[in-house]
This record gives sequence, C-alpha cells and structure tokens, in this order.
Amino acid sequence: MTPTQRSLAWWRQEGYTVAVVEKFLRFPGMSHGVRQDLFGFADLVAIRADKDGVVAIQCGVGADHAKHVAKIHAEPRARIWLSARNRILVDSWRKVGDRGQRKIWAVRQEEIY
Repeated sequence: MTPTQRSLAWWRQEGYTVAVVEKFLRFPGMSHGVRQDLFGFADLVAIRADKDGVVAIQCGVGADHAKHVAKIHAEPRARIWLSARNRILVDSWRKVGDRGQRKIWAVRQEEIY
C-alpha cells in the first residue's frame, strides 16, 4: 500500500470525502513517467460538511517529511491556497512499535501555515 493509499483510507475513516489529484504523466519516448501534484503540492484533497474550506494533503514516507514541508513552503501557489481559507497538511507514514514487537503503520501529520 502506498502512502497516498494509506492517507486516502485514513481521511475517509475520519468522515471526509477525498479525491486523488496527483497525476502520473508518461511521455512518448520516455522509459519512465513523472508525477505531477495539484498546484505543485497536493496529492489528495478532502472536504467535510462540518469543516470550512478544502484540505490539500501531501503524502509521503516518514524519511521525506522535511523535504515535503520545504517543497510546500517554496511553492507560491500554497500561499494562495492558504489565503483562500483552505488548509494544507503533510501526511508522513512510517512503521512504529517496540523492539521485538509487531510494527504498525502510523501517520505523522503537520499542518502548514
């Protein structure tokens, strides 16, 4: 399961309506493709009737958390998103648990202001 799939399930469990807005682009002659985030920072968007605005979610693994936060801070469209009373969160997934015990997936969430 990818970090995006984990976040999709987590946000739905929290009662949000969620959509994947990251695209995978493949060009002729290229052996690999390119992932393109909505506005350069969102993999998912989520809405809920009792919450104001739209939540943009950047998903990744725990080791890349700081890189994702820096990417959002460097993106000018993120400021526009936030000034429109929307939210941005970074979901970072990693396995946690005591030594010798079964590890479980846990999310670290950081809101960007």
